[in-house]
Formats: sequence, structure tokens, C-alpha cells
Amino acid sequence: MSKSKAKTAAPFEILPLNVAISTNLLGSGSYGCSYLASYRAMEVVIKNFVVRASRGETHGQAKDRVRQGQVFEAHLIIKLGDHPGVPLLF
Repeated sequence: MSKSKAKTAAPFEILPLNVAISTNLLGSGSYGCSYLASYRAMEVVIKNFVVRASRGETHGQAKDRVRQGQVFEAHLIIKLGDHPGVPLLF
């Protein structure tokens, strides 16, 4: 029996004008904060990332590192699939 790989769409950015972010902070960490929000009448969580350069790293390099982390997390969530303990990603 062969495993079939599910096709995944490339991550894309959502237009900010379609998102209504509340002031309800859900959590924070070293990469930023998560807020409750509304997107097209759905309750969602928005992650607001903060870019901090490490020693010897330019701001541009730090920004690239954070973006690569976002893409990695998105691909991991997609790979895990539909599960009640994993957030939906779109």
C-alpha cells in the first residue's frame, strides 16, 4: 500500500481590511502575541509576530528568519491534518 501525499496550497497573506482584531489578548511569547479576531464572520486567532534581530543578525535577516518560521509552522499544521487539537489553517 503506497502513501499518497496530499497537495497543499502555498501560504498566502490575508488582506488586513478583511480582519477585525479585538483587544482580547490570548497569549504571548518570544515571537509575538495572539489575539482573538474575526475574519469573514468566523472567529479566528491572529498571530502578530515581532521581529528581533539576534546578535550579529541584520533586521532583514531576522525578518527572513521569522517568515521562514511562519511558513514552517503553516506547513506543519497542514501536514498534521484535521484534528480537534490542531488549529485550522487557511
